[in-house]
Parts: sequence; C-alpha cells; structure tokens
Amino acid sequence: MALRRRRRRGIGGDPDTDPAQGGIPDGRTITPFDLDFPAVSKLDPALLKAVPRAATDLRRQRGTVVTVTSGWRSAEYQERLLEEGVRKYGSLEKARQYVNTPEKSTHVTGKAVDPGPTAADDSLIRHAPPLRALPDLRQRAVALRTAH
Repeated sequence: MALRRRRRRGIGGDPDTDPAQGGIPDGRTITPFDLDFPAVSKLDPALLKAVPRAATDLRRQRGTVVTVTSGWRSAEYQERLLEEGVRKYGSLEKARQYVNTPEKSTHVTGKAVDPGPTAADDSLIRHAPPLRALPDLRQRAVALRTAH
C-alpha cells in the first residue's frame, strides 16, 4: 500500500502545533475544558461530554489533573504521523502497529482522546465511571498504555 500525498488545502504550519489541525501549541497544556482548541471541541459529542466529567470527578476524588495530549486531528495531520511512523519503523506494515491511516483513525473522527499525564491516564482507566460507558476509549487507553 503506497502512501498518498495530499495537498494541505489551506491548512498551514506544523500540524503538531497548529490548533486548526488538532495540534497543541508549544509550551501550552490543554485540558478537556479548553473548547477553543479543535483537538477538544471537535471530539465526538459523547467524548466531549464524558471526558470533562471524568476529569472533574478525578480531580475532586483523587486530586489528579487531566490534560489532553491528543484528541481530534485533521486527516492531513494523521497522514503526516503515519509518514513519520514509516520513516521511524522502516515500513508501512510496522508503522501501522502504532499509527492508523487517516481513513481508519479514530482521532480523525473525534472518537479518540489521549489523556495525560500517565498518572491521569491510569486513573481514568481505573476510576472514571463516565468513561466506563465508552468501551472504545477504555480499550484504546489500555492499548496505548501497553504499547509504549
């Protein structure tokens, strides 16, 4: 399967730090409440409701602050991540173990969010009742934790 190049269709800048593509600016930490950032505001409605609620509960019960390290992202950003994965791992097959195609990425559809830091991620998996109703997020978080 060959990687396709896509034109950036008016989107500029480094996707890692360009909020319009789902990136987070350098030096900035975002939370599930930062709706000015598309990485949060473009999440699937169920996630957009559950993640802030879980973050609030976790902070209240355990004093853990939840941030968002990645959420929604553009297809162009996802493709760039896949291309970087191919360079890093040497083949598309190996890269696909860690990075999805834009067509299959749940980040592109807004159905994935990566919470941080690691302690918050672990606490969300173990203690966040609002997220237990979202098995896809729970399975993804467990997979991410074991893949790294």
